[in-house]
Amino acid sequence: NNPIVNKYLRYYIDDISKIELEYLKDNTRESGQTDGSLAFLDEIISTPLFFPKKEDIDSFKKKIKKRKPLFSVPIVINPRVVSFLKAFQNIKHDSIQRALNRSANYVDTFKKTFRQMGIPEDLVYLPIIESGFRIKAVSRARANGMWQFMAATGRMFNLRIDWVVDERQDPFKASVAAAKLLKTLYKEYGHWYLALACYNGGTRRVNRAIRRLKTKDFFKIARTRYLRRETRNYVPAFIASLIIAKSPEEYGFKIEKGPSIFDNTKIISVPSPIDLKALAKAANVSYQRLKEINPELIQ
Repeated sequence: NNPIVNKYLRYYIDDISKIELEYLKDNTRESGQTDGSLAFLDEIISTPLFFPKKEDIDSFKKKIKKRKPLFSVPIVINPRVVSFLKAFQNIKHDSIQRALNRSANYVDTFKKTFRQMGIPEDLVYLPIIESGFRIKAVSRARANGMWQFMAATGRMFNLRIDWVVDERQDPFKASVAAAKLLKTLYKEYGHWYLALACYNGGTRRVNRAIRRLKTKDFFKIARTRYLRRETRNYVPAFIASLIIAKSPEEYGFKIEKGPSIFDNTKIISVPSPIDLKALAKAANVSYQRLKEINPELIQ
């Protein structure tokens, strides 16, 4: 409880976070990615966690109990979730704030898609931890886009991915694929936490854990080594980000919606292949602007 000790402990934790993040960035450069494309999830997994006191946990539980009707997915408050809440309010505050600002341009459209698919609207906030709501985020494992699809999984859910087009970078088409994947996983496991764990780390490890431990309680499984560290952190990190997204001002955030690259645009059908420069000239827009609003066109 010594304020001076706490102050230097925060500095120490922040320094560790920066060192780990630099390590991730170095590895990303070696694999041909750029700093700007580093997926937010990689940054999240390197977050050094706080050790919450019992009174912190109890305080968050009381807050959430009052707001439970706000949530369409289960909300569990435990030391792991509170650790991420505190980290997001402190050393990751600016990153989470930027993600929330970007989210404002997309969540309404995503919610409409998820309602049509019959899955909880709260899942539209998954890109907060997946990509920071960045369209061209790329992970160390080469997952791509706002919804962080691997190529094989994206194709399985009807995303076109080839040398000309990569629809993982179309946030709206990818959101439909994400909704289909999440719905499929929920049908198989019957619990959103397990569905999210599979979304992040695949089904093989989750299936083995369920079989060996004879439980479908994610947090019991997460106390073992059956899941990778990233997947063990993924669900509590999502819960923490969702709590913040639903009541940002209560947790020290204020969402400021900025301009979207898709403002003042509409979708048209082009009947045959055409050179983008010719199309830009005909539409009286710049070639760069046309490329910007069609991020899935990689050639």
